[in-house]
Amino acid sequence: MKKLTLLFLFITTLSFGQIVTYNVNNSNIVNPERGWYKYSKANSIGSFSFLSQSSLTSMRVNEKITLMLRIYDLGAFKTTPISQTFLDNIQMDFNTLRASGVKCVLRFRYSETDAVDATKIILLNHIEQLKTVTIPNQDVIHVVEAGFIGQYGEWYYTTNYGNKGVLSSQNITDRKEIGTKIMELAPTRLVMFRTPYFQQMIAGVTPITISTAYNGSVNSRTGLHNDAFLSSNSDSGTYKNTSTEYPYLDAQSKYTFCGGESNALFPTKQDCSVVFGWLTRFHYNYLNFGYYPSTLDLWKTGGCYNEIQNRLGYRFEL
Repeated sequence: MKKLTLLFLFITTLSFGQIVTYNVNNSNIVNPERGWYKYSKANSIGSFSFLSQSSLTSMRVNEKITLMLRIYDLGAFKTTPISQTFLDNIQMDFNTLRASGVKCVLRFRYSETDAVDATKIILLNHIEQLKTVTIPNQDVIHVVEAGFIGQYGEWYYTTNYGNKGVLSSQNITDRKEIGTKIMELAPTRLVMFRTPYFQQMIAGVTPITISTAYNGSVNSRTGLHNDAFLSSNSDSGTYKNTSTEYPYLDAQSKYTFCGGESNALFPTKQDCSVVFGWLTRFHYNYLNFGYYPSTLDLWKTGGCYNEIQNRLGYRFEL
């Protein structure tokens, strides 16, 4: 009897089976952890600027944006531990992100106006303090941008770690130690470095493969935040040697991704006729909603802005 029942069910399924054809939805879908991001910062000097739940919710619901670049300036603590009040304020921000259904691209830095950063021992101690807040809140952290070193946290203009890319052996040793320590801020998340050179400094020159991806290693968790996206032939110095760094990023980003923003108008690489090739090649996941204005205007007038919006990160079709 059991066999006859199963046979009946099988025949019934065949009899009533049908082919369903789905139409592609080209609208801006509110997928988490990808797409345009908005920018926000909180200073340690003066009053703390908290995230607003109503603003974030409106951003997600009305503008279809689910990412916020949240930068914390640690300038008040260049020579001291981070205050408990500041750590508590960060926790309140994470609570707000969670309640709003939004995640952050997270960066810590000491200043955007000068190159004065903290010494290595203070910096490493700051990371230990911040881990008490970041690790329990990884669910609202999309990625961590390396930060900490230099003006803007971009590892270039710096008083302590080799200024303007002129690095001694000790500078390189210090950067490796700090970069590896930054990986501890969110062990289940990617850490995005400003250039492929810095990625390779921390994780080695061999890109991950399908057999080494997602295994939790430092190499499997390093990505690129290119804050000069297509802004010159070298992306304003993002690339030191495109003949080796392009192939590296081809492979590395296949199992991670890239993010960032443009910082200048450069139609040769930004024009609608060529921009999709760059987005696809290096698997771009997030870009700045508001910067660089002239670049965004180029995409809007060229008619490819909405398509770029849809191609950032993932999108499922049936």
